Amino acid sequence: MSGFQISILIALLVLAPFLVVGAITCGVWLNMRAARFLERRDVQDAWQERVFGGETRAPALARGHGVLREGYWQSVAWASQGLHRVRPFRFAAPVPGGGLPVVLVAGYVENSSQMVSLGRRLQREGYQPLLLDLPSTFRAIEDNVAWLAERIAEVRATSGYARVGYVGHSMGGVVGRVCTLRSEDPGIAVMISLASPHRGTHLANFGLGQSARDMRRASAFAKRYPADAVGHAPICSVIAREDNIVSPAWSAVLPHAETVLTQAPLGHTGILFDAEVHELVLGWLAQVTPEQTATPTPAKALSEG
Repeated sequence: MSGFQISILIALLVLAPFLVVGAITCGVWLNMRAARFLERRDVQDAWQERVFGGETRAPALARGHGVLREGYWQSVAWASQGLHRVRPFRFAAPVPGGGLPVVLVAGYVENSSQMVSLGRRLQREGYQPLLLDLPSTFRAIEDNVAWLAERIAEVRATSGYARVGYVGHSMGGVVGRVCTLRSEDPGIAVMISLASPHRGTHLANFGLGQSARDMRRASAFAKRYPADAVGHAPICSVIAREDNIVSPAWSAVLPHAETVLTQAPLGHTGILFDAEVHELVLGWLAQVTPEQTATPTPAKALSEG
């Protein structure tokens, strides 16, 4: 190999990461354009107008910065997902006497590596994060709900907490919400969703699997679990102002949830790495009281006392 060929090879190796990030960023922009085009006829209801205030777009310069930032974080997320498949990221299992267990679940075609940044932030604050990978993000959402209910029951049994915190990204938030609807005691003290298409998304029309069909606008699944249905756990929701997957972005609004629309033009993945979003999650978890999570004393023990 000549010196010129070696120089070209070195240049390509140096430029490769920038080329990959650039390609992903272009994909984010195209994806965002498609999301905005598909939502052009969607009308906001009164609840959605309260959150968005009738405004749906950030200024052009801010949107451009948001696309660049989303392209970067999506590149990071894809790389971490690949590493996770080789060597999964793990946190210690929740134990009795520790802080509140918090279950974190990622979304469609994602794995829990994307939740590591938030998990580490929670761990530093004394919580016990548990990152779970859904058995298959292509399965029907209700199948994943049944699986999640079993995992939460296991965490309750091993940690000594009657209820745990829950944070779901995208489809992970939909799974968590349905879990609070299908059981009178879901074992969730607070359900926090990040960029979740609770009322469906137009882009699900291009997805694969039953879960994508469930997340379509006006699907049979959406009709079984309408937005105004009230579950058995308080719901808090963060909506990405420039979401490039949830289309329309205001379909993430739930009438009875405490909802925050990001001020920054965050995208679907970037919301997971944003420091202000982490603070919102911590603030909601801090409102969980010991009475909500304490395991009741057995009646026999009470009579003996």
